[in-house]
Amino acid sequence: MKNYSILAIALTILHLNVYSQIVPSSCTANQSVVDSYYGDAQYMALQHTFNTLSPEVDSFQISTAFTNTFLDALIAVYNATSLPARDTVVEMIDIHHLANPTMNSFNVSADPNLDWMVNLSNDQFPTGNILLDAMMMSHGYEVTTYLEYNDQNFFHTAFFKSEMNHNLNPVVNALDADSGVYNAEQNWLGGDGNSLEGEITDTYIELIYTYAWGDCFSGCAYSRSWTFRVYDNCDVEYMGSEGDVTMGVGIQAFSESKVRLFPNPVQDLLQLEGISNQVNYQIFNINGQVVQTGSIGNSSISVTELPAGNYHLLLDENGETYRSTFVKY
Repeated sequence: MKNYSILAIALTILHLNVYSQIVPSSCTANQSVVDSYYGDAQYMALQHTFNTLSPEVDSFQISTAFTNTFLDALIAVYNATSLPARDTVVEMIDIHHLANPTMNSFNVSADPNLDWMVNLSNDQFPTGNILLDAMMMSHGYEVTTYLEYNDQNFFHTAFFKSEMNHNLNPVVNALDADSGVYNAEQNWLGGDGNSLEGEITDTYIELIYTYAWGDCFSGCAYSRSWTFRVYDNCDVEYMGSEGDVTMGVGIQAFSESKVRLFPNPVQDLLQLEGISNQVNYQIFNINGQVVQTGSIGNSSISVTELPAGNYHLLLDENGETYRSTFVKY
């Protein structure tokens, strides 16, 4: 019982660590990497537009300049492979932003007797609503669902979606003001609480990667954040991390490799199954600092001297790298 109490305390204690380190990097990457972060960059650009009350706040199009600025910074962090904290947010947890509200879908609830609502229910185009017709004709929005309610409801709801992202705030505001419209709003998604936040300053771009867990449908009970700064020359500075000690939920383990790690949580000796050759290892704490290194050939690592907490383990076996996490109690 005592060991479990120690483990519980170690997993819930709040940590704050500052570990400044600048490394050279690059703001270019292959198209698959660009595509994986483009939506994140658009969401960050949109939030920056709202936060700074930029002139683009009422524009349907998301600022290309802001998007490209954040995209370059995200790619720079992706390329900063010499930073252990980069491995945490990019490889192990793979943090992306769940865009809420969405940037490519919305719904309109309105009087079903309106001419354009009648046309929507009958799949007739154009509908007669100038704004909706423009959205569907020029920006690829389609009706995904049309809900007809019982007689006690005085409205029906149409859901729209596009493959492209836009600033839908001025669109739903304009629709909401139309006569006969009960409500218009962007759609929301359920999912994890991970997020990416960014700020553009005169000298650097600051990026905050947040991993959240624990009943995220109700707002997430725990979270931890890692902060980076990216400079004009694409150099990356790791500023540190803060928040709850991660539980390892959602972090990629050795499941895709031949290596298995046990017991986990561990107190003294960490066993590795599937290691046949001499391998080098590194252990990082949750703040990205190397706390133990060595070489093993007997498939076990002593972690007796490590304080209780969460750790990342990296193994190098003949050029093959395996990653996992474990808990020391």
